[in-house]
Amino acid sequence: MKPPRIRCALRLVSWNIIGIVFVLILGEIALRLAGTEYALYPTKIQFGWPTPIVLRSRYTVDRHLLWVPNGYSAKVAAWKGRQPTIVFLGDSCTQNGEYPEFLASIMRGRSTKRDFNYVEVGAMGWSFYQGLRQLERDVVLMRPRIVTISYGWNDHWMNQGLEDKVVGEMYRKHPPLLLELSSDMRTAALFSQLILAFEFSITERHSRGPERVSLSDFSA
Repeated sequence: MKPPRIRCALRLVSWNIIGIVFVLILGEIALRLAGTEYALYPTKIQFGWPTPIVLRSRYTVDRHLLWVPNGYSAKVAAWKGRQPTIVFLGDSCTQNGEYPEFLASIMRGRSTKRDFNYVEVGAMGWSFYQGLRQLERDVVLMRPRIVTISYGWNDHWMNQGLEDKVVGEMYRKHPPLLLELSSDMRTAALFSQLILAFEFSITERHSRGPERVSLSDFSA
């Protein structure tokens, strides 16, 4: 049998754990009832769409690109080293637009080659920040012959004081589990917000400019 002191210590630890879990559950319920939400990705882009629910259901967290459409990794892996004729990069205009298929149909009609193919890897809400990292990390490995680039709208979109690159720094510095939990749990989202407030003072945040991508970064 365990000595009385060990049993008391284990009992105390167990009750402390139960108490912490209970407080977290109450906090989660209270934050949800209060409608509290916080995320390190844009939740309203272009005329208020998409909603946070759409973001969570159609997109997943990516530590380098911030968010990617569901199935993105599988698509990139399938095209790795296949040398597509064209890779279309861009934001929602590329992902949801008809331009890639429209241009591809013209190219197929004029080309006598049978190896013509293309892949569209645009993502809603992306700026040049994501596009550059996508090009370096994923698109180069595909070894495409031609790349089209369509960004700009989201780059000058007004943010809440944090540029995309600052959000990217946060993603790379903090545990992936916290990022995953923050999209579903209000307590984890609140913890992320506290970390953000601690690491970036109000003065520093607003000195970075109101746009998601600064003019100097866009030009570079």
